[in-house]
Amino acid sequence: MRNPARDNSPECSTNAAMRLPDKLEFNVEVKWDGETGGLVNVGGRRLLIEIPKEFGGKGGNFCPDELLMASIGGCLLTTLIWLAKRLKVKLSDVEVQVKGIVEGGLSGYEVSRVEASISVTIKRGEDKARVERLVKLAEEYCHITRALSQGVRLQVEDVVKVEGSKRA
Repeated sequence: MRNPARDNSPECSTNAAMRLPDKLEFNVEVKWDGETGGLVNVGGRRLLIEIPKEFGGKGGNFCPDELLMASIGGCLLTTLIWLAKRLKVKLSDVEVQVKGIVEGGLSGYEVSRVEASISVTIKRGEDKARVERLVKLAEEYCHITRALSQGVRLQVEDVVKVEGSKRA
């Protein structure tokens, strides 16, 4: 199957000159707020996070699990929208529902299951079978769901500093 993100054929291209980057890098900084959460900084945009209420958080901000589910839903949504524009499919409405199950085990809590549902409304006259294929393409090309399904490499660097010292 052709990759619509890389296919510049006339039926897939909204802009023949469109060139997609081979690599993207996203950098996020998360800094503790001194209490039960933190401030996420992404290129000058800010978001507050905190420990879930069940674990002693205040419950007023997003917990990381909610943001993970939002990332999954957001990736499915934006991939679908991008493909629809590229393939010139007119959509009336799109809604993605995501449910994540986190369970405790011997080695701590883990996300044991994620369920997602994509609901698309189209205008009368739009080819329903074509839109159904488009939804399947969005599921296939959403890089976040693929990363979670395939297991992405994660590297964490630990640094412990002594207050007032220049060395770790």
